[in-house]
Amino acid sequence: MNSPGFGTWQLITEESGFRDLAKDWDRLFAANPKHRPFQAWGWVTAWLEHLAGSYRLHVICLRGDDGQLQFVLPLIRSTGNGRYRTPRLMTLCGYGPECSDHVGTLRLPSLDSQASRLAAAGIARLCSDADRIELGNLDGLDDFSQNLCSQLRQNNRTVRVTQFAACPAVDLPGSWETYLQKLSSNFRSQVRRHSKRIASHDTLGFRSVDASEAIAFTRELIQLNRSRMGDKGKVSSLEDPGFRDFLLDAVPDMARAGLAWMDVVEENQEVVGAALNLVHGDSVYYYMGGFHERSKNLRPGTALFARVIKHSTENGYTRYDFLRGAENYKYRWGATDVFTYQVTVYPRGMIRGQLACKLDGLRNWARDLIRQVRGSISAG
Repeated sequence: MNSPGFGTWQLITEESGFRDLAKDWDRLFAANPKHRPFQAWGWVTAWLEHLAGSYRLHVICLRGDDGQLQFVLPLIRSTGNGRYRTPRLMTLCGYGPECSDHVGTLRLPSLDSQASRLAAAGIARLCSDADRIELGNLDGLDDFSQNLCSQLRQNNRTVRVTQFAACPAVDLPGSWETYLQKLSSNFRSQVRRHSKRIASHDTLGFRSVDASEAIAFTRELIQLNRSRMGDKGKVSSLEDPGFRDFLLDAVPDMARAGLAWMDVVEENQEVVGAALNLVHGDSVYYYMGGFHERSKNLRPGTALFARVIKHSTENGYTRYDFLRGAENYKYRWGATDVFTYQVTVYPRGMIRGQLACKLDGLRNWARDLIRQVRGSISAG
């Protein structure tokens, strides 16, 4: 499907066509440092296999005149529509149990400023006017969501953009010592004390795990996380066998691609703390950790965060992202909120489009009001 000024559009709906994209996808992903690790091929394919539920592919691609892949808007069509009776398209990796943060388009660096225009063009050409399109958990570090809404409204589509989730993140300075000075004096002392205690202990030590040990590391991480959450009286998301299988597939692939950092604290060669971080471009993303209850007085979690953030500053990374969730510990490390967004594109028509948009607005208002009331009650 030729398009003047863009290139050739392609819609992929079959698994075989999607698998054929693997090399082009990897090449396009690696070409742009602004991509997030959750857009990597290994992460995406593991999510589709284990966590996406019932779906059909709806992957919008743009190729240049030379046939090279230039732009991808990866969508899936949900076949379990829930309360929605209209067909629904959703961002790949953006929905379902344990969906990923900071998802969006893949594109050449030269097309960064054109990403919203290209996404709107792809939707206009390759999505039905009867579709409800939900682009969830979009990266909030640029104006893509707002610009996409503007582009779609120019095409006379009814659109809504809403905040999806807070992802606290830290802007890293050029050195570890400069970063430490940004922390409170009390917490700074704790970080130094706990890190030194483990580093100088006879039977304790840090270790970075090689990609060849990724499966064993992932199993240790799963066990420690489940155990730690159980000790706190909470249910780990890893009680879901599908999520465990997802990690066991995704983490080794990400490690082989150089997109995962795996660090552990060991006591007498037994792993008592583990942390998984994902990396790409100028950013490091904390994904998951866990530690043994008997080692909690050593604060292996604090020591591992310190180790990884120090390593990040030493290697030129400028951002450490704690991902979704407003847990208090993230702000002790100096994090501030960055939001992801959801763009909802409604079907054309008064009832399924404009009226549905207004009803969603009322639902969002009621939901936010209930949260505020509950927060006030808890604070009181």
